[in-house]
Amino acid sequence: MNHTCRRSVPATLAIMFGALLITTVVGCEGPQAASRSALVTTQVPVIIPQAETRESQEKGGVEISIAPVSYTASLREDVSIRQVPPPPIVWKKGGDIYVERVITATPCVQPDHLRFVLTINNKMPRVLRGAGTIVQFNVGGRLQAVDQSGYNNFLGAVIPPRQEQQIEIVGPRLDALSAAQGIIGVFLYDVVTNQNEAGVVTEKQNFEWYFDYTLEPRELSGERRTEHVYLSAYEYQNLLIQQAMQPAHPAR
Repeated sequence: MNHTCRRSVPATLAIMFGALLITTVVGCEGPQAASRSALVTTQVPVIIPQAETRESQEKGGVEISIAPVSYTASLREDVSIRQVPPPPIVWKKGGDIYVERVITATPCVQPDHLRFVLTINNKMPRVLRGAGTIVQFNVGGRLQAVDQSGYNNFLGAVIPPRQEQQIEIVGPRLDALSAAQGIIGVFLYDVVTNQNEAGVVTEKQNFEWYFDYTLEPRELSGERRTEHVYLSAYEYQNLLIQQAMQPAHPAR
């Protein structure tokens, strides 16, 4: 007699369904994620003064030197989300909105604007004020529109007699460097360089510097992750706001 144990069809289906349910519950306790690594390249400006440009210039009773800041390449995480239909069998955990969340490592350069550090030495016996000076930037032969807030520190400077002060001025976004290499001009117009004993301005001078720039490639190892996860309505709205605030044109 064959004593092989046989289950009924309903019992077998129940066991199979139970195994499927257990697998689904365990698999959906956290985000379902997939990632892909890749090398990404960005362009970092290298800025050096032209041979005929003196970094330190003295006119009247004022000496001003200038130096470009250094730029570095790094990765930031950009997040995009969209609501998608949930799988047919899934254990809800963490919220009621099922989304696809894509996290992309995006290359960026910091700082994202042209920046220069001025060292101003007031050799006059009177206080030097930056108010009234005009600051301009020229890239590739074209004057650039610059927000005045980028050089408000200079306009508001008050430098006592025979003292010096360092001030950073901010120019256009790095997007203005549209060619692989070119020339940058930095101009200070109508700087007070002499005053009489009563403090009346008797002389103003212009300061001009020219720099060569080159955009050098930097290779970074990035990653793109795709997750499917449930979010609460609050989390979903917050991520939508963050997504809208991400830079539309990241620095190269």
